Amino acid sequence: MYTVLAADYIDKHRIWDLFASLLESLAIEKPANPIPFLVQQLQRPIVTLRILVLGGPGSGKTSLSARIVREFGVELVSSSDILHEVSNHDTQVGQCVKSYIDKGEAVPDSILVPMLLTAVCRPSCKQNGWLLEGFPRCRDQGNQMLRAGILPNKVILLDLPPAVAKQRILGRRVDPKTGEVFSANDVSESAGSRLQKRSIDTDENAEKTIAAWTKDMNSTLDLFKRQALIVNAEQTPEQIWKQVRAYLLTRPPSLAPTRPPRIALIGAPGTGRTTMSHMIAQELNLMHISPGDLLREQIAMDSEIGKLAKGFVGAGLSVPDDIVNTLVRDRLLSKEARDRGYVLDGFPGTRAQAEMMKSWNTIPRRVVLLEGPTEALVERVSGRLIDPLTNRVYHVKADPPPPGDIASRCVRREEDDPDVVRHQIKRVKAAIDEAAGEFGEITARVDANQPKRTVYETFRHLCISELPIPAPTSASKRPTSPNPV
Repeated sequence: MYTVLAADYIDKHRIWDLFASLLESLAIEKPANPIPFLVQQLQRPIVTLRILVLGGPGSGKTSLSARIVREFGVELVSSSDILHEVSNHDTQVGQCVKSYIDKGEAVPDSILVPMLLTAVCRPSCKQNGWLLEGFPRCRDQGNQMLRAGILPNKVILLDLPPAVAKQRILGRRVDPKTGEVFSANDVSESAGSRLQKRSIDTDENAEKTIAAWTKDMNSTLDLFKRQALIVNAEQTPEQIWKQVRAYLLTRPPSLAPTRPPRIALIGAPGTGRTTMSHMIAQELNLMHISPGDLLREQIAMDSEIGKLAKGFVGAGLSVPDDIVNTLVRDRLLSKEARDRGYVLDGFPGTRAQAEMMKSWNTIPRRVVLLEGPTEALVERVSGRLIDPLTNRVYHVKADPPPPGDIASRCVRREEDDPDVVRHQIKRVKAAIDEAAGEFGEITARVDANQPKRTVYETFRHLCISELPIPAPTSASKRPTSPNPV
């Protein structure tokens, strides 16, 4: 039992990931005094976002980067912002950078790369995480970054067909007063009258730029294949954001030893909960634990608990929680449940049962709540028909009985009356919502009012994937570009 509790503690507090993070920091920083350094590292989040946003001209990477910074509070490191700021300094380096910009030429890596790597290593970037926009542009830059110990854990590539990219490049306009560049669909009202087309945005230059970027990016992406998200940049900004946000909220793969899934699946009648739990149990070879099955098992065995339960069932009463809880607890603590993992079907159904699970130290890895509109669930349940001869269950819409003798003898049970069902669903919904609330970030909600396959694929993904990073609660106001000093 001690081993199980220790493993649960390690999982809950992500101790494996904590040690991996500390070892990574030691290998990169190589501090002279490791102990004080590690103490300082322990004050920081285990996982900070280190993001690359890559995309060719016109892909929308600048707008996307700005939104990520607002939503997740990471520090923005933009090569164009840094070079623009440096070019305004009356220094030898500043004048050199300005000359390249004025000629529309790329600033050499020998100047650009050290600036970017210095910016990423600032204390604020280490504390808050960082987003590097538009870098690396080629494989050599990527290798320089990795050799310097700059290791991204999220890479986003905005992919745009060459013809669309060219159209967007030719539609760009620049504000000669501020140097700010606008896309054709994102024109500033205040600067609209003075915007001009850039002299370098010609058909020939656009085609050369796109061809060079595509060639370089194909080799660069090989360095980050495992963690890269490739997004179709022809989509609307909201469609792109939905994909990117979900990706950023997914934790990087854990180094912890794999343990079998421990899932609690709850939901009101009509959500398909039992069907889903049997499907996942069969696919992943999990132990299926259902309070109803456990009671029927005890009744069939004519055990002491079975005799008690049979008395309540015979009187048309609910079996008391203390009996149900004892059966569920013993099954959860069994060696088979520990070795195979389990899916708990319909438990906990109340806040009291959720609190009881915590007291047993049997908290599941995931709690999944199947949800659906009340009236849709009422229709599913109240539409059931029973053939009293065979006990076969039909549904008036989804699976109607064959016409003739079978259809004529099918009946609807009293408990499936729409008004009875509606009252039960509302009561159960309120109770399981309270139960789910007891488990915080390990709880996930799934819309059960979708095709069966869609619901199952979503549920399956939750069973086998890492827990998400908690979503940011408020936008952090931080500088939009670091000072490259």
